[in-house]
Amino acid sequence: MDQISQVQTPAQTSHRLPISMLGRGTLYRAIVSVPDAMASVEGEERVVFFEADFTCKASSQLEFILQDLWQVDTEGWTEQGHIYNYDLVSARLREDHSDGELHVLAVGWGGDSPCAIGVDRVHYVQRSRADLFVSPRVARRIHELFDEIERLRAAEPARRAAATSISEASAADVGLLTCNRAANTAPTPQANPSASTMPEASETADHAGHPTDKPARCAEAQTQPVQGSPHLP
Repeated sequence: MDQISQVQTPAQTSHRLPISMLGRGTLYRAIVSVPDAMASVEGEERVVFFEADFTCKASSQLEFILQDLWQVDTEGWTEQGHIYNYDLVSARLREDHSDGELHVLAVGWGGDSPCAIGVDRVHYVQRSRADLFVSPRVARRIHELFDEIERLRAAEPARRAAATSISEASAADVGLLTCNRAANTAPTPQANPSASTMPEASETADHAGHPTDKPARCAEAQTQPVQGSPHLP
C-alpha cells in the first residue's frame, strides 16, 4: 500500500503538502441547501468541496458546476441563499484548532451528541453528506480524512468511558483529601479547668480532714525575729 493511501493521523500528515496545495485550482468549501423539489430528505444540506480558478468568482463557478452536474437551473442560488458559507480551505487551516486537516470537515462544536468527537466535542460532516468536485489528489486526501474521522468516531465510546473513570477517581481522591484535612484540623478536647486548679488535700487539711495551719505557722516562723543572747558582744 502506498504512503498516500494509508490512513494517517494529523500529526503523521504534517510533513506532506497541505490539502489546499494538492489541486490545480483554489480549493473552496461551501454549504448548499438543496431546494425541496430535488432534496432526498426535508431540509437537506450538502457540504461541497470544489476547485475554482482564482481569476473568477467562486460562487459563479460553483453555480455552473452544480447546473452541469445536477442538471438544474442554479442561476442566482447564492443570492437566494441556497449556497452560503463559502470558505477558502487554506484559510480554515490557518484557524486556531487542534485537529489538523480534519478541521476542513468540521461543521460544529459542543453538545452531548454521540456524533461529537474528542475533548473539544467536534462535529464532522458525514461522508454521505459531502460532494467532491475536485481533482483526484484532493479527493483522495479528503477520503483519507473521512477514514480517520470514522476511526475516531468508533473509538469515541471507549475514550468517553476512560475520561469518566478518571474524573470519578479524581473526585474520590478530592473527597478523601477533604476528609483528611477536616480530621487534622478538628479541635482537641480541653481538660476540665477545675481539676487543674484544685489544691492538693495536704495543703488545706490533715489526713483526718481537719484544717491545718502548717503553712501559716511556717510563714510566721520565717518572719519572727531571732532572740539574741545577752552574753554575745
